Amino acid sequence: MRLCFTLLAIGLMAGFSTLQAGTIVPDLSDSDASLVYSDTVVGSTIANYFAPTLADGVTLAAKLTPTQVDIDMPAESAVAVIETGGTTSGSGIWLLGGEYWFLTSNGNAGALPADADGGDSGIGVSLGSAVPGQENLVWASFDGANGGLKGSVNGVVTEYPLANVGGGWNWGGNKSVSFGEPDPTLTGANYGWRGGLVDNLTSPALYDTNSAVSLDGTVALGQIYNTVSATPVSVPEPSSLLIAGLMAAGLIAYRRS
Repeated sequence: MRLCFTLLAIGLMAGFSTLQAGTIVPDLSDSDASLVYSDTVVGSTIANYFAPTLADGVTLAAKLTPTQVDIDMPAESAVAVIETGGTTSGSGIWLLGGEYWFLTSNGNAGALPADADGGDSGIGVSLGSAVPGQENLVWASFDGANGGLKGSVNGVVTEYPLANVGGGWNWGGNKSVSFGEPDPTLTGANYGWRGGLVDNLTSPALYDTNSAVSLDGTVALGQIYNTVSATPVSVPEPSSLLIAGLMAAGLIAYRRS
């Protein structure tokens, strides 16, 4: 019986520990975010600037409710989630064809973020599918210094090894920020303040900055951290931990009876 209560306590403690973590990123406290937004933001506003240390990496996080309209948008029309910087140098989470993507560029507005190799100055990784009509939690943690990216959609955490990146990768660009809307600033013939997207593409084309659109759904929380997450992959939800503890306790009690 003592072992039964011990296992139950372990399950409860594990669940409470997870509940006390960050709202979106499990191991990053909400209070440690460099920037926090509770409504849509357009990056040309000077108040949205910040001064990050590039080598420390970046974590972009968003809590939002996309609609079926967002999911059904063609992949050529990037739906704005959260981004910083611009097309030459910057990073963002965008919805492309119903999937969340992390895109980043380093000094090249024409670099196609088509894979996890930064040799062409662009990185692009699909993080997972969006779910319409319900709250989604999505984040991406870019660690250029150690060549890694972690991403999560609704609690499923995945790690992606990156090639040809480094601590000097300019993920912040001009350090402007947008949340839920693409920045309207024109630089020459392109909307250049849209982190991770690409200039001068012939439409329709994937990643085209000039084809980006606002989120049709709603945003609830946007966060940008000047640090990276150490959250392990495949993190179970608190309810799963609690249920596992209860099941183990019940099984042991049954065997002892």
